[in-house]
Amino acid sequence: MKLATILVLLAVSVLPLSCVSTSVRGHRIVGQESVEFSGLLVYMEAEEVVREQLESVFVHALTMKGVPSETSLVFMNQPRAYSPDEISEIMGQAGLDGFLRVRLEDFHTEGRELHHSGGVYVGPGFFMAHPPRVSYHERTRLSLRLDLFQRPGGPLVWTGRGRARGPGRASLSRLARHLGAKLAHRLFSGRLVTPRAG
Repeated sequence: MKLATILVLLAVSVLPLSCVSTSVRGHRIVGQESVEFSGLLVYMEAEEVVREQLESVFVHALTMKGVPSETSLVFMNQPRAYSPDEISEIMGQAGLDGFLRVRLEDFHTEGRELHHSGGVYVGPGFFMAHPPRVSYHERTRLSLRLDLFQRPGGPLVWTGRGRARGPGRASLSRLARHLGAKLAHRLFSGRLVTPRAG
């Protein structure tokens, strides 16, 4: 085996560590099977700094995948509580008929030691030896609760949970962006969102 081949194999073995894995699982509520939405208002239940960051990232990811959506902060930007009726009126004026509530459940980084055995590679004209070693790998996990309503305080249509896992100390916004794209696919495949004409 040539040195170049070995290096390629080593690079491939490390590649998965740089990826973000995501999953979005949920179900429709009984009696809401025929409901479809044409636009969503995304509301993140979190502190304002986190809310602003995640809503923007989430909405951008949804919009890029063809799901019309807006952040709640575009319309609900005053430092006060908004009633369900006020939010419903805002949604109607903006042409949004679905209310997506996102709750941050968990965000943490975990690490573990990996023990690697040594090895010797011998080929025509070269010799390579690797002693046993220990490496430390970190993973960052994000979990979001996702609830889709016809309107704030109104009938719940779909409920689920999104999970993402990224390499090292992956940022909250990076993991949320991947989850937003995954959710968009789930909304279309579950016929929860009507594809935009044209």
